Amino acid sequence: MYTTNRTFTAPPKATSDTSAYGVSDDETITYCTFIGAEGSEALKLSRNVTKADISTSTFSGGVEDCIDILGADNVTFTNCIFLRGNAVRDCTIKGGASYIKFFNCIGLKYIKAGDCTIYEKKGLGPAVNNCYIQNPQGKKTIVLCLNSEPFKGDVINIRIPKIFVKLYFWARWKFFK
Repeated sequence: MYTTNRTFTAPPKATSDTSAYGVSDDETITYCTFIGAEGSEALKLSRNVTKADISTSTFSGGVEDCIDILGADNVTFTNCIFLRGNAVRDCTIKGGASYIKFFNCIGLKYIKAGDCTIYEKKGLGPAVNNCYIQNPQGKKTIVLCLNSEPFKGDVINIRIPKIFVKLYFWARWKFFK
């Protein structure tokens, strides 16, 4: 599938996740704009995606992320622009996603990789692995590795031991329902 020169805007977030666009398997996307606005994120890639090439596109953050990747594999972003706005982070990668690559992207400053509790219990694979980032002029992207192999390339990996992540989610569940 080939998607080009289009603009997508997410509907407002109600009780569940909403995104401007959900990527299909073996899709090529170029020159598109994805606006998260009041939705969860601008772009969603789920487990059914085993290959996707996204280039020269712009992602404007939703309430949570610009991009949410759950278990997708073999995804490449090239020459893209990330505009976080009010989003918490530029990208979340979780649920056993692998071979996610970013080349020459602007504004990719903060990624959360891995999510120990929810996705492990659902059998979606705990670790994120084989990810690579090459930024313009060697600028560094901060990667918060909750349950992830360290990323390679222009990154600063911040590894959080699994026990601290589990304690955080346990405390959040126990005291902040």
